[in-house]
Amino acid sequence: MTRIVCRVFLTLGALAFICITIAAQTNNAPLDSLVTVLLANETDVQPVGTGLVVRADGYILTPYNLVKNARNVEVKLANGEIYDNAQIAAFDERRNVALLHINAVGLKVIPNGSSEETQVGAKVVLVANSAGQAITSDGTLRSVQMADEIPGAGKGYRVLDTEFVNGINSAGALLMADTGYSLGMVTTTPEVKGRNIAVPLSSVLGMIRSAQTPPAVPATPAADKPAPSTTPAPIAQSSVQMPERGVIPPAPAGPGSVIVKPTSPRDVLASSKTICVRSNSVSFKSDQLVNALLKQPEFSGFGLTFVDDSNLADVIIEVDHVVMTWKYTFKIYSQRLSVVVATGDRIIWDGNLGADAMAERVVEKLKTTRGTPIPQAAPTADPKKEADKKKTT
Repeated sequence: MTRIVCRVFLTLGALAFICITIAAQTNNAPLDSLVTVLLANETDVQPVGTGLVVRADGYILTPYNLVKNARNVEVKLANGEIYDNAQIAAFDERRNVALLHINAVGLKVIPNGSSEETQVGAKVVLVANSAGQAITSDGTLRSVQMADEIPGAGKGYRVLDTEFVNGINSAGALLMADTGYSLGMVTTTPEVKGRNIAVPLSSVLGMIRSAQTPPAVPATPAADKPAPSTTPAPIAQSSVQMPERGVIPPAPAGPGSVIVKPTSPRDVLASSKTICVRSNSVSFKSDQLVNALLKQPEFSGFGLTFVDDSNLADVIIEVDHVVMTWKYTFKIYSQRLSVVVATGDRIIWDGNLGADAMAERVVEKLKTTRGTPIPQAAPTADPKKEADKKKTT
């Protein structure tokens, strides 16, 4: 009996160890953080290499020579979403690295940041996603040295020299230690076959951290109907998630003064500057709707900035799922003023597949709520002045 109990405990312990190991490997998996960089023209779209998500607010590291002088750069995420018109936020031509920016938030960043503790001669892993599907290759870290000493690698910067046997498109691939630490990004294939040159992530960490998210550009009004801009001037922010503005509501200044709060949905929306998305459904993440709304060209004209904290939001979009159906609903409201701005719904399978459709419906409801400016009536003519005018003529 004692032997049986011991065997049971040993078996359970082994299973627990296996589960923990698998979980650790899954948490370190970088596949969701690798994107495909594509170049688009009038006729087709061609994948050219891999990109690494280095900041959750839409910043992607990729080789500069892939996107230099490109007219239209697209980025395809691991879940299949494609973002058009990716912009070069910063670049280092010597190291052949560029920092792209797309209008997305909540992205998964490459695991563990940067580390160069791996010893020369240790096993390393190359992970590429140049064609829309992740491919891995095992290799060896040959050396950590200046590029000047490697033919075809350039001059004046430090590199990780690696050796691989797989003939894959490794441009922009992530170089990882076998322990799961991110080491660098492959930027150059030197003249010697079977070798790749990677730039240490620590060398470009300053460029990554200092990049500023560009403000949203409001929609340009028609030339024949110019309208004054209602979008506030961009405020310098250390994070797109936390705007630098007061959150304490105004109070009366003295006897006889009063604060007039907006009460109609149209007035509430017109006076709102921040918005937060909350989801009560496990199959529809708030980030999915945020990313889809940022891709809507008309949304930038609303002058709304996304925040994570609902206490900082002027209006909130709350998503719900009707149980046992494919119907997802949303409510746009101001919790401080207790005013519902708009409601709507969509029939979709889940947030991953239907975020764009839901975003279109949200924008449609916001446009309806905002309405169009009420035309001013022409001034009524003065009868006395009209009579005097007839006499003189």
